[in-house]
Order: sequence, then C-alpha cells, then structure tokens
Amino acid sequence: MTCMRCCLHNSLKISNLIMNLLGIAMIIYCLWLQKKWDEGVAQLPTTKDLPRPWFIYASLGVGISICLSTVFGYIVGNSLSSSTLAVVSFAISFL
Repeated sequence: MTCMRCCLHNSLKISNLIMNLLGIAMIIYCLWLQKKWDEGVAQLPTTKDLPRPWFIYASLGVGISICLSTVFGYIVGNSLSSSTLAVVSFAISFL
C-alpha cells in the first residue's frame, strides 16, 4: 500500500508541475498578446468601434485558474490522507 501511495504522490507532483508550467506559459503568452494588441490598436486612426479582446482575457483567466488549481493540488499532494490524494488525482486526470 505504501508503494501505491508513493506512486500517487509522485504522479500527482509531476502532473502538478507540468500543469503549473503550462499555466505560467499561458499567462506569459496572454500578456505578450495583450501588449501586441495594444500596440496594434495604437497604430489605428480610430479606436471607437473595436471589439474587446475577449479571447485574450479568457485565456488569461484559464491560465490563472490552472495555476491556482495546481497550488491546491500541491497542498493535497503533501497531505496525509490517501483517499483525498486518490480523489484529486482522479479529478486531475479528467481535466
């Protein structure tokens, strides 16, 4: 049973690391994209009727929520309850 718990611990930590890196990459990309959007809008003669960059905002929100969920996963990964660890690893596999 301890080998299974150790395996769950390590797999949860590895998946959290990968998800956290992807979340950070999404945040950095969205900030860069927002900068490019602002530079492009500044070059246009009129800026009254431009749509909002909703895709940038939505992607930024997803990146932030991924980073927050990995922090929660890290806390659970270091907890002592193996049932909680199994539930979270099961939930992460479906995300």
